[in-house]
Order: sequence, then structure tokens, then C-alpha cells
Amino acid sequence: MILSNAYKKDIISKNTKLIPLVIIEKITGEEMAAAPLVGDPIYERIFLSTHNVQVDGHHFQPLLLKMPSLSQNLDLDSGRFQTSSLTLNVSNTDYNNSKRISDKLDKYNLINAVVCIHYKTQSCTSIQLPNQDSGGIVDETTDTDVGCPRVFTGVIRKISHQLDTITFSIEDITDKRITRNLPNIRLESNENVPDKYK
Repeated sequence: MILSNAYKKDIISKNTKLIPLVIIEKITGEEMAAAPLVGDPIYERIFLSTHNVQVDGHHFQPLLLKMPSLSQNLDLDSGRFQTSSLTLNVSNTDYNNSKRISDKLDKYNLINAVVCIHYKTQSCTSIQLPNQDSGGIVDETTDTDVGCPRVFTGVIRKISHQLDTITFSIEDITDKRITRNLPNIRLESNENVPDKYK
């Protein structure tokens, strides 16, 4: 996680206001480019928050029903890492004459859409869009001066829908970033190494 200077300054001040900003991004097609076989992705994005806020020219609708909470597990005994997940509860109301989120689900499926969660403080004024590539790898840069830090990146795995609420089950995107084969190096077979580690 990259923390901007503005964020670091704000969290040590007496009055700090943290606002969650959620960006849901789905690639819905490709724009044809001049060169053959090269196209720019076409994105559909949904901007959500607990507050009615505008950041970097993007309007975040106050449809997020509560602050997202995240948990992560690591079993040191077995060496297993459990992919973290979270649940977003979103209001499915018609806000400011915009369509309900469930109406957008008719146009394109949000399963496997990328979700990025940022935190905004009073001095943070810019936000990095996911801008994922065709493989689902997300741009992880942040403006180090006034950027809202990205605290979570995941993909939607399950959607449950009721009349007034939509619940997104989101899984961490870590498994797409981990590409190293383990073990990285092997220990020698000498008397200093216990048998179970050879």
C-alpha cells in the first residue's frame, strides 16, 4: 500500500475524516486501434461511497451502506495463506435520477469485475483508477503527494440481490499477483539441515 504525504499528514492530525471510496470496474469490450490486434479496453465503472463526494472529477454516489471491513488469515504452522475477502452492502435505490445498480446488471455481468477500495481524508484530492489490462492485472500506482491510498483490490465472486440492497462478495486479487514458484531455493543435504527440511 502506497501512502501519500497528504494522507500521512491527515491521519496524525487531531481531526481526521476517513471516507471509503469504492470503484467497481468491468472491461466490456475493446476499442479498435490503428494497429492490427491492438485495442484499448472499454471500461464500465461504478463509483460508490458512504458520502456524496467528488474526487478527481469522479462522482461517488452515497450508496454504500456501511464501511467495508477486511480480514486476512495466515496459518504459520501449515504455511497456508487464506485469500482475504470482504462483503459490500450497497443500496439499490435510484439516486439522483441515475439507474439502479441492478439495472446495470442487465447490460453486463459484474462477476469477476475488479473492485478497488481507497480511503479519502480531507487533504487527499486524487484517485488512481484500476485501469486493468486484459489479464485482470490492475495499475497499482498512487499519487504520492495528494493521492487517496488504495487499501484493497479484489474481484467480485458472488452477487446477491434483493429489492433494496445488493451484496457483493469480493475476493482479494493476490492470487493473480503471486507468480513465483515455491520453494525458491533448496537447502543442501548436509548434517546441518534437519531431515524434514531437506
